[in-house]
Amino acid sequence: MLYDRSVMVGGATRRIAPIAAVLLGGLATAITAPAQVAAPRTELLPDLIPFDASELSVTGGGRLGPRRLRLGTSIVNAGPGPMEIAPARGRDCNRNGRFGDDELARQRIYVDGNGDRRFHRLDDDSFVTREAGCVVFHAAHDHWHLSDFARYELVSEATGRSVASSTKVSFCITDLQRIRTRLPGRAFNEFYGFCDPEHPQGLSIGWFDTYDATLPGQFVSLRGVPDGRYCLRITVDRANRLSESREGNNRSEVAILLRGRNVRAVARDCRP
Repeated sequence: MLYDRSVMVGGATRRIAPIAAVLLGGLATAITAPAQVAAPRTELLPDLIPFDASELSVTGGGRLGPRRLRLGTSIVNAGPGPMEIAPARGRDCNRNGRFGDDELARQRIYVDGNGDRRFHRLDDDSFVTREAGCVVFHAAHDHWHLSDFARYELVSEATGRSVASSTKVSFCITDLQRIRTRLPGRAFNEFYGFCDPEHPQGLSIGWFDTYDATLPGQFVSLRGVPDGRYCLRITVDRANRLSESREGNNRSEVAILLRGRNVRAVARDCRP
């Protein structure tokens, strides 16, 4: 848009030829006016927050095999945009020379098309994509899992050192349940309701996904871990492969007391 410039002319100055004044003024404007710069488009990013660990139990021990601390996990999207992941077809993510068992993950980031800074699925249909790690195909489940999506860790409250951690936990992410919230752009109905090879996976605004304690990978090995009080830490997207509106809230912690095959949460906050 050109800059609108007006000049007040009065008194003796009206003797200036009007046509010449207009021409000179227009020429000066054309030379000095800055070129129009397109405003940057606002990216509507997700914000992933893990809930405190739940469904705590200890399995194994003695003849039952190694002890394991099993836990459930829920992760909510509280950002201004959805979290959406899809495989980039034809890419060998782990470079093992095989195609089809894993793919490069691409995050789809929607752009605020109407400038109201909130997500509308019908209006904000343009997007950009960024690499976001790898997805691995689980043949038994017939869907993709986003690798290294979460990590579980036991930290000694006495020393502050990590004493045990999970392997890289992968998720197939879907809208499982909606939280009661007034988040702008919140979705009232699930959108990512399928976890299959033909649909992208993700979390709508104000929705969370849960991996309960019975599922594979939902544990921390307690081999060599003595009884005592620990901080059970859950971290989402530890490697920061996903683009989010906030990165400082990807961790939750709860203090637990471990005694043989018994475990219980004793405080919501861990000791420093």
